[in-house]
Amino acid sequence: MKRFLIVLTVSIFVFFLSCGGEEETSDVINCVDKYDCPGTMQCVDGVCSDKCVDNSDCPMNLYCYDGECKEKQVVDKDENIPDEMVVADENEVVPDESEEPDNEVNDEDSTDKPIPCTEHENCPEDKYCFKNYCINPFLNKWKIGLIDLCVNDENGEGDNWDPAISFKPEPEPYVVAYFNDKQIFQTTPPDDSHCATYTDTFETFLISGDVLKFDVYDEDDGLDVFTGDDHIDTITVTPILVEYLRNGSYSATGMNNMKTFNFVITSVNE
Repeated sequence: MKRFLIVLTVSIFVFFLSCGGEEETSDVINCVDKYDCPGTMQCVDGVCSDKCVDNSDCPMNLYCYDGECKEKQVVDKDENIPDEMVVADENEVVPDESEEPDNEVNDEDSTDKPIPCTEHENCPEDKYCFKNYCINPFLNKWKIGLIDLCVNDENGEGDNWDPAISFKPEPEPYVVAYFNDKQIFQTTPPDDSHCATYTDTFETFLISGDVLKFDVYDEDDGLDVFTGDDHIDTITVTPILVEYLRNGSYSATGMNNMKTFNFVITSVNE
């Protein structure tokens, strides 16, 4: 009987010992990826583990260092800690290594880089010096107007501009301005003067093929009931040359009944 009790006791001890071993081995969780593992455990070599191998084994904003997922930290430069574990001190300026230094030129993009300038003559003929860089002038918006003109002393027939009944030989010129055949403005005529200056302007973007046209008339105040206001001249500007934009003005030539006709053309962005 005593021998039986000893054998029974040993058997029970071996049974619990073996159960304890199975329970211990049951803690091992096999996995394919980290999503098979509970909590923050990661899948390492097919087994869920608290250890990490690289940053991909760690939750967002943590980094794998010495087998553990850790937060970035501010450290002295002399400390032997991997760069990816270091966050810059707020008072330290850290250069962005992804950007090329200013003194390096990428040959592939060099033709697209703006050309610095201080005046239009520093730029190619089709460019305009704007805020110290050569640009395509047709990218800007332009203000056109502020016309000044002087009419010939006599009309094309050698007579006074106004009928003799008016007792005033001087004309009263005014301008009707068109942009691509659309009327933009009409100036107010001065009182009896061969020369006049107008403050009318309009703003627009331009392309080389645009057409500016200015019809100049002499207002007769209804005195000439048969012909109405006399047509003095027509000034047509096309194509729009970069030269005009660079000069900031246009002066007409080759007119029939006018001495001068000028208008200002300036960038709205300046």
